[in-house]
Amino acid sequence: MSAKPAGHPESALPADIPKIEGGGVIVVPASVKGKWGAVRLVVEDKSTGAATEYAVPLRSRFEVPNTSLTLEVGDFLPDFTIQESVFTSVSDRPDNPAVKVTVVEAGKPIFDAWLFSLYPSVHPFTHPRYGLSLKEGVPATWR
Repeated sequence: MSAKPAGHPESALPADIPKIEGGGVIVVPASVKGKWGAVRLVVEDKSTGAATEYAVPLRSRFEVPNTSLTLEVGDFLPDFTIQESVFTSVSDRPDNPAVKVTVVEAGKPIFDAWLFSLYPSVHPFTHPRYGLSLKEGVPATWR
């Protein structure tokens, strides 16, 4: 990989920034780090119409009760933006909340994308029985 030109968003990134599909990187700004501790995710059982809300800590795994789904919750960006190939937040305010989620079913990843609370139709989780959406970010002081 060639060096990025000075001023490019990736040029000053530490080597340990996680890469995601498409060659992008996630950068959580200092103003956001530590401010958000979890996200509220809503899991819908389409067969019954029941929706259950879960507060899931960031960068954790959560086994959804009474399902075969495991959620791997990554970083939360309260004011999501893409600057070239960098996924970041332009402020610490929840103006465009997004969370990186991987859904695993029966040991196999079936979804790996960003969920957006204001734009649920962008990268929607599609499953024959379950729905999944981001409701909101939860401040770090939630516990």
